[in-house]
Amino acid sequence: MGINFSFLKFFDLVARQGALGSPMMALGSQEMGESSGLIELFARENGYPNFLRDGRVASLFADRYGITEYNDCDVNGKAVIWLDLNHQLPADLADRSATVLDGGTIEHIFDVAQALTNIHHMTKVGGTIIHITPITWYDHGFYNFNPLLFRSVARANGYHRLAEAFYFQCDPFGRSRSPDPVLYFTYDGQKELSISNEINKISGLDFLPGRSLYLIASRKETDTEFIVPYDIHP
Repeated sequence: MGINFSFLKFFDLVARQGALGSPMMALGSQEMGESSGLIELFARENGYPNFLRDGRVASLFADRYGITEYNDCDVNGKAVIWLDLNHQLPADLADRSATVLDGGTIEHIFDVAQALTNIHHMTKVGGTIIHITPITWYDHGFYNFNPLLFRSVARANGYHRLAEAFYFQCDPFGRSRSPDPVLYFTYDGQKELSISNEINKISGLDFLPGRSLYLIASRKETDTEFIVPYDIHP
């Protein structure tokens, strides 16, 4: 997956809480999921010189959020840092990142538990962890995720939830007249939003819209070892 303009409302909300900072570590060699024509138009309309020049994700974050240090990691030879998230994080990458962005990457990592452990340890205390992850994406990566996983990790490790949203390729509620993808927030950093009940209802239907995504941003509050959550039912 790549970063598209539909996600910016989510990043904006996180940024307004002072939780989008440098250095940023992107998991995977992130690319823009927009056409070159739309990138040029967007950059000109918003006065983003770096983004206009090269159309890179790093430049978008620099121009829009002032991210002055952006790095990415992958095993494909395209990223700044070669890193296999299936294995323990190298010591020199621990506690270095103010923002860790999983922009649709850990579904491609076989050892999800190790990947989540690595994300925890590469994030500074007070830093932000952002996941954009598939919940109904056929034939893409090893996994589709239940949002419960990320909420449980946050709860077990004392993360402070900053924002939560769901992304749909088409509007399952019929609220939008636009054919463009939609982003529904269920938590805005202060309160649960009423749309949460409707999200819960459609999750119980016989089918969900394809290529749907879950987005969550959380702040790491303490310097502790990663705690594995348990899904225990009475």
